[in-house]
Amino acid sequence: MELRDLTREAEQARSARTDDEVDTAAEPLAEEQEDLAFRVEDVVDEIKELDNGEAAFEKEIKMLRAARSCMMEAYELLADADTGAPTVAAETEAIELLLRSRRAGGGGGGGGGSTPGSGGGGTDAGAALALAGRSIGENESVQLRDVDRSTSAAVNKIPAEFQEALDRYFNALEGR
Repeated sequence: MELRDLTREAEQARSARTDDEVDTAAEPLAEEQEDLAFRVEDVVDEIKELDNGEAAFEKEIKMLRAARSCMMEAYELLADADTGAPTVAAETEAIELLLRSRRAGGGGGGGGGSTPGSGGGGTDAGAALALAGRSIGENESVQLRDVDRSTSAAVNKIPAEFQEALDRYFNALEGR
């Protein structure tokens, strides 16, 4: 995600740079993208080395390979100093595939490759980016608990009209 942000920044600065400066700015981005693609392939190889890894993680491996393919597409574009929309789209697709592979496996993570720009969706209910940080493994559970107020025991000093507006807001948020 950080690399995608840096790619966007490079594109925004393009108009203020010479062609040589654009090339110089894109070069480390291309190298980082290529490194990430190789690391994803290493992850796939490590998964395959696990007992029954290829069969047990078939879906994840496919997503990781698809992500790697998107990364290589982004690498090729960055190597040509293209920091525009096609590059950002390839990087975004790679990110989404990595997040889906994490979600599909119930918590693991990694990267892979396939056909770039396929964007075929998958079986997840929502976009993979919306699922970031929400993965719960099959043997994990979430426990809801009350949390005491720790900043002050004093009564709120919020004017009544603001308190009423806040109450309406939070009630609407909670669906009451």
